[in-house]
Amino acid sequence: MKYRPALALQISWPSRLGPGGAGRALFDSSTHDHVQSVVRYVRQRDAPRYISWSFPPSGYIKINTDGTFMQNSGLAGYRCIVRDNKGRWLGRFVGRLGVVTTSCLTAELWDIHGGLTLAKNFNLKNVIIETDSHEALMLKSKGGVVDNHPDHNVIEEYRRLLSELGISMMHTLREGNSYADHLTKPGRMQLDEGLIILHRPPHSMHQLLLVDMAHVAYPRYRKHVRDLISSKMAIYVPTAHYVHFPFFGYATNVQPCIIGYVSNVHDHDQSVVRHVRQRDAPRYISWSFPPPGYIKINTDGYFMQNSGLAGYGGIARDDRGRWLGGFVGRLGMVTTSCLTAELWAIHGGLTLAKNFKLKNVIIETDSREALMLIMSKGRAVDNHPDRDVIKECRRMLSELGISMMHTLREGNSCADHLAKLGRMQLDEELVILHHPPHSMHQLLLADMAHVAYPRYRKHVR
Repeated sequence: MKYRPALALQISWPSRLGPGGAGRALFDSSTHDHVQSVVRYVRQRDAPRYISWSFPPSGYIKINTDGTFMQNSGLAGYRCIVRDNKGRWLGRFVGRLGVVTTSCLTAELWDIHGGLTLAKNFNLKNVIIETDSHEALMLKSKGGVVDNHPDHNVIEEYRRLLSELGISMMHTLREGNSYADHLTKPGRMQLDEGLIILHRPPHSMHQLLLVDMAHVAYPRYRKHVRDLISSKMAIYVPTAHYVHFPFFGYATNVQPCIIGYVSNVHDHDQSVVRHVRQRDAPRYISWSFPPPGYIKINTDGYFMQNSGLAGYGGIARDDRGRWLGGFVGRLGMVTTSCLTAELWAIHGGLTLAKNFKLKNVIIETDSREALMLIMSKGRAVDNHPDRDVIKECRRMLSELGISMMHTLREGNSCADHLAKLGRMQLDEELVILHHPPHSMHQLLLADMAHVAYPRYRKHVR
């Protein structure tokens, strides 16, 4: 369910919140805009870019090349397709490397060499060669010395042909090179080890050719998302229209061909997109009301690592969320960890319950470590630096019959606010508050109104 925080929720509660407490907005516009910007960032960060094959400029011819390499066997193949500025087939070639190849780069270089050979043999003009191998593309620089490169022969030959024919080269992403990529198996599996030029497209390639002509885009995800995807997925299907292809010999409806190509992966694509969104989507956490007849005391500690100063605070509320009392305190000694402040906050909550003789009390903290130290009575703490306050909390907990539970910090905003106030107070002792500070009126209203706060995964936070 999409969460949208309220901007003007009003609750009349003047008797407990004091003057100016009623009718305040829960969030101002700047807070809402910040929340929305964070949500947009998370969505945009993992949203895919959609890549399609791009038509060459008018009057130009584009040759898409690609190489394939099997690391286990060392076999490699290469292939390319030649198309005009309307995406129409002009020719293609496939080839297999007879030598045992050590890298995919060798196949990519021979693929570019094959494209240049094809352009030379057919006397093609205004040619652009497009490859998805950035490394092979960079080796075209004549200033780079390649005498010691294992593929120096093919590199020098393709440099010579490139200069002789006046052909330009450019890089594309593999999602925009799908047709050449699909020709992997014919090149690697053919029996002959030479270059084979094909003048007509195989029938099995008709749908892929139509896909590129129809501007079907493939999603390109960020690297951590691409690991989840086992196949390419075309999820954009254009409006149906009829196109006559002379080389096919018949008129065909573009949309059914495309749907036939993508139908088997569309559901998988949608499931991956849903998984990515759900994985990074925030959980919305709000303060939870105690059961009827119970009182909840939320506690929290605050620690500044640079100065070693720490404070703590807590708030007691009934089963309707109404204020019953609160406390703040500052630790006079130099604290070494936030755990110390959390333990003293729990001690303050127990002291508040004892002084006000509260019954049916639940203490809630966002420190799992402090909770485990106090609840695990069989755990020895004689060597713990905070053993005195731990033992005192255990004694009071048993004496008063109070239960404890854990919450996330997003559901502990009022106690967090009081802990920050505790750090700034002058007195180093526990101060009991009979009325809520004016600065936390809106937070109290937000908790009573079940306002939820987004909690993102750790890598997003």
